[in-house]
Amino acid sequence: MSSRKTPPQEAIQHAAARRRAEREILDGRLPRLDELLRGSPFRSGNLVIDMTTWAKTLLAEPEMLDGELRDVIHLISISTSPGLLVSAIEQLKRVEAETSATDPDLGRQLDDGVWRCRLYLCALGKGGRQDLIHNLIVRPAGSYTEGEYRAFAHGLMCRKYFMGFEHPGEVLREGQNALNRLAAQVNQLDRAMDILDAPIEEELDPTHPDDDALSDAMMALAEDRAEVIRAAVRPQHVAVVVPAAPANATGARREIWRSFETIAGRALPLIDRGDPIAHQISLQLRFPHAAAAISKLLRDLPASPAAWIRPTLLIGSPGCGKTSLAWAVAETIGLPAVIYNAGGIADSSGMGTSAQWHSARPSVALDLVRSCAKANPLVVLDELDKIDTDRRNGSLADGLLGFLERGTAARYRDLALEVECDLSHVCWIATANRLEDVPAPLRDRMRVVQVPDPTWAHVGDLSRRILDEIASDRGLDERWIDDLAADELEILKSAWPGGSLRRLRRALEVMIDGRDRLMGRA
Repeated sequence: MSSRKTPPQEAIQHAAARRRAEREILDGRLPRLDELLRGSPFRSGNLVIDMTTWAKTLLAEPEMLDGELRDVIHLISISTSPGLLVSAIEQLKRVEAETSATDPDLGRQLDDGVWRCRLYLCALGKGGRQDLIHNLIVRPAGSYTEGEYRAFAHGLMCRKYFMGFEHPGEVLREGQNALNRLAAQVNQLDRAMDILDAPIEEELDPTHPDDDALSDAMMALAEDRAEVIRAAVRPQHVAVVVPAAPANATGARREIWRSFETIAGRALPLIDRGDPIAHQISLQLRFPHAAAAISKLLRDLPASPAAWIRPTLLIGSPGCGKTSLAWAVAETIGLPAVIYNAGGIADSSGMGTSAQWHSARPSVALDLVRSCAKANPLVVLDELDKIDTDRRNGSLADGLLGFLERGTAARYRDLALEVECDLSHVCWIATANRLEDVPAPLRDRMRVVQVPDPTWAHVGDLSRRILDEIASDRGLDERWIDDLAADELEILKSAWPGGSLRRLRRALEVMIDGRDRLMGRA
């Protein structure tokens, strides 16, 4: 931080001015670049709104933009693709080099745009981080906010912001904490050096017990206490799901137990939650329209070192990405997962069948635990609103009830094994189009999270993700399928103004096939 002393009254005025500015920004004013680098929020508290608004302000000043730069800025005003930001940086630097000598004011505005795009890339978890950090750390001294710029740079160096960030203020606070810790370490080192340099004025009192023996005893006591503390705070990252096999199992029951011999009576690892902030940023880049739903889904993770998401029901219109989001959550955290299609299921066999039958099998949850040898996988129940409510052969809705509360799941008696198993760590996410069609007992046991429809404002990130998926499905390198050009975006908007992601994918596939046909003619 800057060594300059700030008078109390000046600090109070600065804090008040900053609060006023942040309220204006949250009400809709576009923040300046220096405000963002001092931790002010994005316009209206939203990164996408800030990016598109900034692009629109440039478009309102035609003297700043030539043809190529205008095209890129126009695309940014309707899309948030990182590739467009990289192109904008190149074009801004080109125009700046051409005009800065003749128009210094215009050159400064263009340079401001370059660094703003780099900040946006950092916020999206993409490139430009090292350049931005270097620029902030070596920023010329003399301004009151120099220390804040440096704090922001140190915040960008923190591991949890390498995947991007949504609020610049979080980065600033993390950087300030890092600098404060560094300052405390320097002060401790200075004090230690002073003690070492000071002369020894007192001799040891001969009436005291032997100092070496006392030191040894104190060291042993400290080690004992440390071991007790370590044992008390050591996280439990394992759980026994299936008890040891009974010794008296015979016939078909013995065969069932034989398939569980790799996990029976053994402590299975619990997958760690990882970095919730990084997970949230990664998922929001893939599903920008579902930011609020993602935040609610991951809200449980910071509470425990083990990854566990409480039973959740995702509600949204067909094609809005509910199932894809649930699967992406599993992929991002690293949870083994299975999708169980509940639509039209007319019995409860998916929740296990009795050992009295020759077709005895464990529940979907326990079978997943057996296959992955982890205690906390994720089961995705798809189309829960289309569940069959006929109870003549057992009901899936009734069979699920015992899994959705941790207390009962911890002592769930599996029908195939005929013993109590601990399935309390298994995560459950269900999807449905209509909440009113989900059986009431299931609704009562699940947190309901709404997944909104994507809109045209999200087309940039969504189209890039879908293009990458198309490339993967066709066995192509992702670099072979470029981002959409301006004319392609106009065509796409007429075919997909928003709504179903399945419809967006079909439109993109048609456009990619059209590209291939044109290349073939060429």
